[in-house]
Amino acid sequence: MPFCPSCGKKTEKSFCDDCRPSEELVVKDISIKLCIFCKSHIQKGRWVVTRHLKETVEKLSRDFIKDNKNLKINAILPELRYNPGLSEKFELEVTREGEVFIVPGTIMMT
Repeated sequence: MPFCPSCGKKTEKSFCDDCRPSEELVVKDISIKLCIFCKSHIQKGRWVVTRHLKETVEKLSRDFIKDNKNLKINAILPELRYNPGLSEKFELEVTREGEVFIVPGTIMMT
């Protein structure tokens, strides 16, 4: 039976759950363009109507995260000021296998 190289406990895996090194979350800069006049966002090069901003941000953010399967994403959005040329910062709370990562992002108003 294998054992944990860090603490010596018997385990089925290479590391036990207590000593398993955390994996980094690989993320590109998250930047979402939002038109304040028609309430649309850019998705894959096309303007798409935004119905629920929080859900849209969570969905679009997956494209910026490598190995984005089995993730739970919660967008933490500030109260947005809708002015052309303004950029608003937000955070994503990304949970993968019980580990929580805080990821920054930007909404750019056009």
